[in-house]
Amino acid sequence: MDPLLDFAQFAARALHWLGRRCEVVVERRGGCVRLRPAQQSRGTVVIFYITDPWRYPVTREKHYHSNRWECATMADTFLEAGHAVQVVDYQARSYPPPPDCVIAIDTQHSFDLFAGQFPADCIKIFHAPTAHWLFGNQAEFRRLHAIQQRRGAVLKPRRQLPPNRGIELAQLGTYLGNQFTADTYAFASKPMHRIPISTVTSEEVFPARDIPRIRKNFIWFGSVGLVHKGLDLVLEAFARMPDLQLTVAGAIGLDSDFVELYQRELSHTPNIRNLGWVDVLSPDFHRLMGEHISVVHPSCAEGGGGSVICCMHSGVIPVVTYEASIDTLDFGFQTKSDAVEDIVEAVRGLSSLTDAELLARSRATWEHVRRVHTRKNFRCAWRQFARDTLKLSLHDD
Repeated sequence: MDPLLDFAQFAARALHWLGRRCEVVVERRGGCVRLRPAQQSRGTVVIFYITDPWRYPVTREKHYHSNRWECATMADTFLEAGHAVQVVDYQARSYPPPPDCVIAIDTQHSFDLFAGQFPADCIKIFHAPTAHWLFGNQAEFRRLHAIQQRRGAVLKPRRQLPPNRGIELAQLGTYLGNQFTADTYAFASKPMHRIPISTVTSEEVFPARDIPRIRKNFIWFGSVGLVHKGLDLVLEAFARMPDLQLTVAGAIGLDSDFVELYQRELSHTPNIRNLGWVDVLSPDFHRLMGEHISVVHPSCAEGGGGSVICCMHSGVIPVVTYEASIDTLDFGFQTKSDAVEDIVEAVRGLSSLTDAELLARSRATWEHVRRVHTRKNFRCAWRQFARDTLKLSLHDD
């Protein structure tokens, strides 16, 4: 994108934000942001999520996680419809819901604390950024137990979520992932609406892909919770495939016990290199993606697989588990299971394709995320949900 145009759009959004008459109230723990519409309020909408886009406005546009921009976009929609909005930090333990609250949105456990304090006619929505906590917690423990059996060591769980009854206390739900994520909430028998996760980085034009040079280069790209994200399985798989190259990029140092257990694979295996953290907003990220044919991410539970989506925007073909919540359609590879042998089989299947087939799948990967996982599409999907389901009055896009 043209840097001048990019700056102009950012400046326009900043001026729009300044004109909202935004009041930021910082509580003892977490915080609350109160936003007032230009016209007389039609009632208040409460969103238990992230206050950073207003407390630190730069994070709305520039942050490595998509949830900042998404939260701000959700709030913008209700402001446009004439509602006052209160964005409350999801960690808040003390908060008095307003008596005129007409819609409340939870993302973790706030309904457990405050649902009984909302007016009886308030519409309660659970917005799911992860798979259901019970599924995700059990899945991580299963992975940890498997490591105990394979490697004779016990690692700490890093991605455990506190129990909550958010979907049970809500009338309906929204979710960022695909059908896998929705299915983890099916037990509650509540209507679920997909709002495909957005991205924090993208390529406007299909990037050049030197397939003959990069066809043997694979990458694992992720954040904290290395066992949850399947890095152990990927390391063990590529240790069996010395003819293929693996790059590891992510928050490796935060899981110190994992690094100690997998020191040989991370530091002393010739076909595996460990880069550590790579910022998706940096030029290094796009250069790195240009060096790899595929991202391998056998996660045990996701609510949208945002790190994989970022890679796919550079035409990097996904090799994922079903639980990674990533659409693979006719371009990616979904492993039969999370067994190391099945990851090896999927990677081998991809690497056996011709250069022309790999290029076609790379382009199809890029086309898919450009069609489904963009900020524009998230905004359109959320606004459509607000119009059709919540019956809000919004101008046409």
